[in-house]
Amino acid sequence: MRPIVDISGQKFGYWLVEKCAGRKDGHHVSWICRCVCGQTKEIDGSQLRAGKTKSCGCMKGAQISLACKGRPGGNRKHDLSGHREYELWFRAKMRAKQRGLAFSIKPTDITIPEICPLLDIAISRLRNNTSPDSPSLDRIDSSKGYIEENIWVISQKANTLKSNGTLEDHERLVRNWQNIIRQPK
Repeated sequence: MRPIVDISGQKFGYWLVEKCAGRKDGHHVSWICRCVCGQTKEIDGSQLRAGKTKSCGCMKGAQISLACKGRPGGNRKHDLSGHREYELWFRAKMRAKQRGLAFSIKPTDITIPEICPLLDIAISRLRNNTSPDSPSLDRIDSSKGYIEENIWVISQKANTLKSNGTLEDHERLVRNWQNIIRQPK
């Protein structure tokens, strides 16, 4: 019988191997693994190494844009797609991939405030469609990617207004706009 090669700490798809669960049937080694969604499961090592299992099932529909009740992500098993934080995370992940931006956040890194920190309007968590008061994941510095210290949730309206402009761009815009509005006619 061959010795067990410890693969604890290694990642296989969305699985992180936590520890050895021992031999099954006297020869197959199984491992306790944690999926990115938090689900823990015992998995045969040969299945992991062969790529036959990539997640607990929560990510099966991740490539389908509107899979689960019209929500992106299609995360049916744990119904994470119904959580606004997951939806914001999933959409940001797709944008980062399309634009070649850094992406290291998890859904748990996203906190939706009750009030938009830029416009002082209530942020609605109830809507399935995008509206001005919907939560929107924003990169604080648009030149950087989706990393924990560079994200926050603001209202969709604030994110649309902010867009990719710098603070200086917005200060100039407000100054010029005020000058135009205040001019006597």
